[in-house]
Amino acid sequence: MNENLEFYQKEWVMWLALFFFAPIGIFLMWKYNKKLKENLKIFLSVIFTVFFVLIWIPSCVGISSISGNSNSQNTVKIAEQNKLVAQETESKIKAIGDPKAATLEKTQIIKSAKISYDGLTNDQKGLIPYDALKTLIIAEDTVASLESKTVELAQPAVEKAVPEQTTAGNSQPETASQAQSATETESTGTVVYITESGKKYHLDGCSSLSKSKILIDLEKAKSQGFTPCSNCDPPQ
Repeated sequence: MNENLEFYQKEWVMWLALFFFAPIGIFLMWKYNKKLKENLKIFLSVIFTVFFVLIWIPSCVGISSISGNSNSQNTVKIAEQNKLVAQETESKIKAIGDPKAATLEKTQIIKSAKISYDGLTNDQKGLIPYDALKTLIIAEDTVASLESKTVELAQPAVEKAVPEQTTAGNSQPETASQAQSATETESTGTVVYITESGKKYHLDGCSSLSKSKILIDLEKAKSQGFTPCSNCDPPQ
């Protein structure tokens, strides 16, 4: 008669399951084993349940702990790599020196620092001190102004002679107006303002510009991590 039983109904399968995965063995014992008395089944259920808890659960917790430690180590490794990359970029920015005294000879140093900064991830950019970022911005503006003046001085003298022949009383205001226009249109588009101690860009006249006010192109401000002011609502 035992030969007609399914394999999972056989007693040896029950015992094997009790030792290797107690929940299944206990189920098979109560479901299909008619030889064992109820008291013995209760005793065996308790014994193998305790055995299962002591053997299997700590093993599962250990595996989970190993996985957690591995993830933690990866996080620490990434953080260390980000710190090293940020420090390398910061050292390039420090090589610029005084940004307001930057010369055309430092153009390549400034460009190298800018390329390095633009190549950082958002997490890495967050590790760059604000003073270093301000140095890079001011140095870029200083060199851009010097380049603009160099181009202006290189124009043929004949082109400059024509406006000088206009009325003597209007010549100086026109020259000042042209210089102001050249400065304002030097950027690629919209002009906004930033401060020495903030991460927002503003429109001219914003109350946040009461203490400091630095002219910057909108696209340049956005590429360097500045965000729009919520008070004056500048273009985005």
